[in-house]
Amino acid sequence: MNRLMVGVGIILLAATTSPLTAEPVAFLMGIEGVASIRRAGSSGWDDAKLSVSLFRGDRLRVVSGSATVLLQSGQTETIGAGGTRSFDRVAGSAGSVGPLARLWKAFLGRATLAAETRDELSRPGAVRKPRGRIDVVSPCNTALLSPPREVVWIPEEGVEECEVSVRDASGRSVWSGSTPGSRIDLTGVRLEPDVDYLLTVRSVDGGRPASDQVFFRLLSKKDREKVQQELRSVEKLLSGKVDPEGLALSRGEIYRDWVLLEDAMKTYRAAGVDRTGHPELVEARNLLYVKNGRRWAIATP
Repeated sequence: MNRLMVGVGIILLAATTSPLTAEPVAFLMGIEGVASIRRAGSSGWDDAKLSVSLFRGDRLRVVSGSATVLLQSGQTETIGAGGTRSFDRVAGSAGSVGPLARLWKAFLGRATLAAETRDELSRPGAVRKPRGRIDVVSPCNTALLSPPREVVWIPEEGVEECEVSVRDASGRSVWSGSTPGSRIDLTGVRLEPDVDYLLTVRSVDGGRPASDQVFFRLLSKKDREKVQQELRSVEKLLSGKVDPEGLALSRGEIYRDWVLLEDAMKTYRAAGVDRTGHPELVEARNLLYVKNGRRWAIATP
């Protein structure tokens, strides 16, 4: 069964009273203390949440500590305790240039797709694993910084042996093998950068047919260097201004925008998402599960 990731985008952010068609002018990148937001046209203040979108006419108030926002210009601004920031004017050129341009683009993409994602996840059975499907865990609908060392999957109940094959975009067979287990070594398989590879795992033991099909792609050397440069920029400009969770979210967004979904997941897990249940990290992790086609993992991370 196919679950190729084609143009699937998601976000799991807090609901906002701002118009869904409006474009954010800032994102809340970090909170060291207590902060609140008053939406345009509202008289009340709500608790501020990490990575939330800020729109024209919104106000951000820092009760204690500090808060750091990423502005549309691609720059950051930190508001100290007792300070209030009004987002009445739109400055800059949508973060199209500057060291944090990729980060702005990534957060803007999340905000734009919020409504349709919430609708998708609200459908009955949205996080239920289909019967007859082997569940490829890695590599799974992702770009990669280095060649995969192995293929890992969760077998369908009753499946005793699986065949694994890798084909390129033209359908040419690159490699194949079989195993009675749930992982198989790919060390030494020759793979080229900037090629979409189709990975298929299917049962071959004569029982009920089960399969899964995903894609992966190696980034070119040039793109790998760009990723590392953008990550260094995030570290340099946000380190000391945001808490570790905020920094992890920002790094994860860089990875996600490059479709480096496994690296993003490793970043969230290193920040303790599975241990602490930090709500914004959980939302970001679930974003990845939907994007790579494994929505059922939301229920059993």
